[in-house]
Amino acid sequence: HRQVEAEAQASELQRRIGEKIREGRKSLGLTLAQLAERTGLSVGFLSQIELGKNSASVDTLYRIAMALSVQPGDFFKDA
Repeated sequence: HRQVEAEAQASELQRRIGEKIREGRKSLGLTLAQLAERTGLSVGFLSQIELGKNSASVDTLYRIAMALSVQPGDFFKDA
């Protein structure tokens, strides 16, 4: 039961981080293709992260944060 609850919390966190990334990208007027170019990540992978369907490693979050001119920890605030 605890493992199921932990997985649900992790999934929710993943979804919220994706939302923050999408909001940050859109606030800069960037397309997924432009963010992909800035980060060296594929459009498909970034899309999956934004939709909460894939989790991002610390390195990936760092690359996205730098491309959006935010701190990696900002993705976890109020998440």
